[in-house]
Amino acid sequence: MPVNLRNEKALNQYIENLVYHGEKHEALKPAELQDKAFVGENKDKIISAMIYQWMKMRVREHLTESSEVPYLEPVTAADEKDPAWLKAALAEGRPVYDFNADEISEGFYNKLNAIRDCFYSSCLDYLDKELSKPKVKLKVDYLKTVHDYDSFEKAVIAANKWHEGLAKASQKQTFKEEDRRRMENGTEFVMDLGDGFKAVKLLTPEALDAESDKMGHCVGQGGYDRAVKSNAIQIYSIRDEKGEPHVTFEIQNNLVKQCKGKADKLVIKKYLPYVQKFISRMGLNPYDDAKNMGMVKDISGKFINMYEMPEGAHFKNLDLSNTEVSVLPKGVIVDGYADLSGARLKSLPEDLKVGKNLSINDTGIESLPFGFSVGGSLSAKRSALKALPEGLRTGGSLDVSDTKVSSFPRTFSIGKDIDISRTEIRDIPSDLKVNGDFSFVNTRIDFLPEKLEVAGSMNAERSDIGSYPAGVKVGKDLNLRETAVEKLPNGLKVNGSLFLTHSQISELPEGLEVKDSLLLCGLYISRLPDNFKTGGDLDISGTRIHSLPQGLDVGGSLNMRGSSATEIPSDLKVGKDLKLGSSYIEKLPDNFTVGRNLDLSYSSIRELPKGLKVGGILDISSTSLKEIPTGTKADGFIRAGNSDVAYIAPDIDSKKITGLSPEKVKEAKLAYRKRAAQQEIRLKKTQKSRTSASVRFGIKGSGRE
Repeated sequence: MPVNLRNEKALNQYIENLVYHGEKHEALKPAELQDKAFVGENKDKIISAMIYQWMKMRVREHLTESSEVPYLEPVTAADEKDPAWLKAALAEGRPVYDFNADEISEGFYNKLNAIRDCFYSSCLDYLDKELSKPKVKLKVDYLKTVHDYDSFEKAVIAANKWHEGLAKASQKQTFKEEDRRRMENGTEFVMDLGDGFKAVKLLTPEALDAESDKMGHCVGQGGYDRAVKSNAIQIYSIRDEKGEPHVTFEIQNNLVKQCKGKADKLVIKKYLPYVQKFISRMGLNPYDDAKNMGMVKDISGKFINMYEMPEGAHFKNLDLSNTEVSVLPKGVIVDGYADLSGARLKSLPEDLKVGKNLSINDTGIESLPFGFSVGGSLSAKRSALKALPEGLRTGGSLDVSDTKVSSFPRTFSIGKDIDISRTEIRDIPSDLKVNGDFSFVNTRIDFLPEKLEVAGSMNAERSDIGSYPAGVKVGKDLNLRETAVEKLPNGLKVNGSLFLTHSQISELPEGLEVKDSLLLCGLYISRLPDNFKTGGDLDISGTRIHSLPQGLDVGGSLNMRGSSATEIPSDLKVGKDLKLGSSYIEKLPDNFTVGRNLDLSYSSIRELPKGLKVGGILDISSTSLKEIPTGTKADGFIRAGNSDVAYIAPDIDSKKITGLSPEKVKEAKLAYRKRAAQQEIRLKKTQKSRTSASVRFGIKGSGRE
């Protein structure tokens, strides 16, 4: 749930500046989007509006979905000028935050730029396609309708793929004499950087396109044309003696907004001296992309060379991820987070101090100093780490998954989660207490100590454990998927979900309680306890359960796909979806209710019950059902494609039926009415015949004198 912001306008302004490169945001009129001439002349304006529409929703959602980020600062007290809602929220103990754009990381800023540039290309294709039609009818919220962009995370993936395509295209090219001549067009010489290197300013769309083609990034493609023309931003390029570009800058108000190497990556180390010389001579502030220029900002706000950091260097945050930095000096202090992932480090100084999270993912670091501690979490995923040091302490989580760590140290203290998945660890300490989640997926651990305590969830999926002791305590979810566990202790209480899919469990224990979901897919289990209740989902697909118990209450969805059950108990309760596709179910009880969707596709069902109520979609596709009877209620669609439906009651809404042509639906309703009329005629004839017989044989209908 998004957090409450005091300075909502600051966040909106940040997004606006990102999209419009600091230019003024101009609203579009609906009529303008249908004016072909206007669209053709104002592509950039329209595309920017489309990107802004998406970002002001999705980026805001992402930026405010968690309070545990540096750019959200808690508001501790209200000012007199603050609105009433804020004062009320603080009085009620509800948190309120200020948005601080200066605390947004370089990495995240680069993601936003990548999305924006990818979207520009996508929207340009959309506009060109619409302009090829006789009439234009654009949607300013077009991006919201694209499946690949319906979440921030999916948009990042799409943007990365798009940028990779640009990079691959540039890598296939060689720099020729005609390329040099093309690169010179539309440029202005700025300065000589020595060794044949120079800096030039790009002035025209053609120059931007040429830079984009050779660098494998998106400064071309039209996305920066208007901003460059109006001088809202300036684009510079550093080129060698042949005229080949190696570094591209986006400058705005003397701030370096972006500094990119080829393929949108970090600037290669050998070009950094020219970059830093350019920055110094131009008097530029590295601002948003200092790392790409080989610089980091110390606690005083001074930018220093990351490859020449002095001993005792002090930082608020330190980001050296994916750089060529191979050594950290002694005495480095980081008050906040330190991201060293992907750097060329093989060791850490013994006196390194990190106040919050430390990431050494994907590094060559094999060991950590004795008594090593971090104020927050320590993540060493996919690193060369072989052992954990004695006296290890973290204020947050520990993640050493996908490493060669083979054991726990004798003394350690972990503040939150522990993840040792896909490590060589085989034994768990007998007195281990985990303050958060505990994950040891795909390990050789085959024994759980009796006194193991996990405050959060425990994930033992694909581990070698063969038993589950009664004394083990797990606070939330318990995942035993694809383990050799054959039996669970009686009276087991799971406060979250229980995952037993494809384990060796053949019988559920007596007194089992599951607060959330229970997943039994693929088990040899044949029965469920009477009056069993689960607050979440229940999955018995692919099991040997032939009948459901009386009193079964499923708060979420019930999945019975491919199960052996043949009937449904009359008192079954399902809060959400009931999935009976490809099952042996032939009949449903009368007056049956499903909270959301009912899937009967490919099932053995032959008729729908009286009084069926479905809160969502009713799917009867690919069944032998011949009739949708009167009184059948579905709040969503009725999918009937590839079914044998020949009769549809008149009270069924034709617009809700999919998979059948309107003509077929009309015919089925007519057939239903004809059959009903014939049945009524037969009934009247039967009644008349009975009356005639009574008179003929002297039978008194009343039975009285």
